[in-house]
Amino acid sequence: MSKKYNLQYLLFTIVVLIAVVLPLYLLLYHAHKNIILLNSIFFAIITYPIGLITQHFAVKSPGQTPTIIIGMTFLKMIVSVVFFLLIYKHFSEFLYFFTASFFVSYLIFTTFEVTFIVRFLNKKQ
Repeated sequence: MSKKYNLQYLLFTIVVLIAVVLPLYLLLYHAHKNIILLNSIFFAIITYPIGLITQHFAVKSPGQTPTIIIGMTFLKMIVSVVFFLLIYKHFSEFLYFFTASFFVSYLIFTTFEVTFIVRFLNKKQ
């Protein structure tokens, strides 16, 4: 794996994290800020290694790239659902807000991950 790619991927993960958290963090109440921060940091932490693993296996076996991307996205979804089920009781008084924040963060980071990997693979060909 290229060190340049890893650095770019890490920087873009941080930029997306800031872009997701900062606007909402400045406008919401204290309890809501914790929810957004928790969800966004969780997805930033999960997105980076799953993206690197996806990129590694996609380069290793280019014929299986769509299957690898879908499989790793499914793995990320399973890990995210487990996280959701473990944490949602803690935010029971803000359940609606927690759920909305969770799915928005999930979709943003998944879209970012797939887009970044597809762009990388298109440059590779």
